[in-house]
Amino acid sequence: MLENRSFDHFVGGLQATFPSVDGVDPNKPARVNYDGHGYTYKQVPTVTAVVDPDPMHELDDVLEQLGGNNAQFVLNYAQSYPNTSRAQRQEVMGYHPHASLPALHQLASIYALCNYYYASVPGPTWPNRLFATSGTSKGYASNHYHIYDQPSVFRRLSEAQRYWRVYRDGPAFVWLLPDVDTQNIWPMSRFIKDAKGAASDFPEFAFIEPDYSKNDDHPPHDVSEGQQLVARVYNAIRANQALWESTLLVITYDEHGGFYDHRSPPAATPPDARKNEYTFDRYGVRVPCALISPWIKQQIVNTTFDHTSLLRYLQVKWGLGSMGSRVAKANSILAGVKVTTRVRQTRQTLAMTRRSGPVRRRHGLTETQRSLVILADALYSRLPASAKKVPKTYLKPTTPQQEWRTAEMRGRAYEKYAAGGKRLFPLSRSRRS
Repeated sequence: MLENRSFDHFVGGLQATFPSVDGVDPNKPARVNYDGHGYTYKQVPTVTAVVDPDPMHELDDVLEQLGGNNAQFVLNYAQSYPNTSRAQRQEVMGYHPHASLPALHQLASIYALCNYYYASVPGPTWPNRLFATSGTSKGYASNHYHIYDQPSVFRRLSEAQRYWRVYRDGPAFVWLLPDVDTQNIWPMSRFIKDAKGAASDFPEFAFIEPDYSKNDDHPPHDVSEGQQLVARVYNAIRANQALWESTLLVITYDEHGGFYDHRSPPAATPPDARKNEYTFDRYGVRVPCALISPWIKQQIVNTTFDHTSLLRYLQVKWGLGSMGSRVAKANSILAGVKVTTRVRQTRQTLAMTRRSGPVRRRHGLTETQRSLVILADALYSRLPASAKKVPKTYLKPTTPQQEWRTAEMRGRAYEKYAAGGKRLFPLSRSRRS
């Protein structure tokens, strides 16, 4: 699960090659937005690798963007960043033409691309990743720190005695879930090693967190680095034939990140009665989702999905316990997907190409990085003194880079403490029904 890109923005350009994609129709007039100052912005191709500043995507911003039948994306950007140029504002309406994102576009073209996969919440990262991993955000629709003690899919998998792992480089979102067994959190280097082993030894469920300082696709990070991550994961699985033939790889994005999409999100089932910050009766903006397996035919899938669709699939497949009403009502991620009766022979590797020229690095932290720094600090502050064994150089960070590195060190201290079966927070009752 990557970060902050809408369907039209990242895969809508595939409609020029595959007419059944509900993206950008090259045979119709371009859709438009306005900036409130008399200027028109059309939906046109872009090959911009770094978008800066980052479009807004908090709840209030998204609801404004969706106003007037998705007519206010540029207006929201212009109001959020009044000193931006017309060229910068145009990027909100830009879409990447077919083959400009080599890894994602090749996989979406060879396997299955979901036309109507929506973020779960019209808001930012945390609530959407919480829906993706637990089916609810407990009534919150912001990236603010709360105690999220609802049963996660990781707890449900452990209860069902299923083998799972989280792979990550750097601070991890799953630290937000107190019922995650941190013994099952490993670096991405271990994913590559595990993928080379026996297929029977590979986790039955693996959740990959990108490096939120580099290859997560969160603006202003360079999109070529996200493509390298996608290629790296696919190539590792594809190189092991037994693993490849027993794997469903799902590539998606947590939310749209403020980029334009022309589809108005439909109504959705609230996960529970908690409505602290939102009613949760509407999906978020559409995001890319590709389903990759040698058992899946090349196709465009028209079933309506959201992040809880994968949870629904796992719930039915392995008899997992309850994760709320949204999951119970969700379409399974394979609903309407055409499968084969024999393994398809398809591309074996993806080229891990990097954009020519130096990769631009941002000096500050993205919104997602900032929220993870706050999370790591909160967890670290609750550790007993005996568990706070962090090098002194990471105790008082003074630069954004030091803050990020410190967050990783503090998170590792939390992982080590929690791996001993010790919990910082009591868990809610776990209902198996």
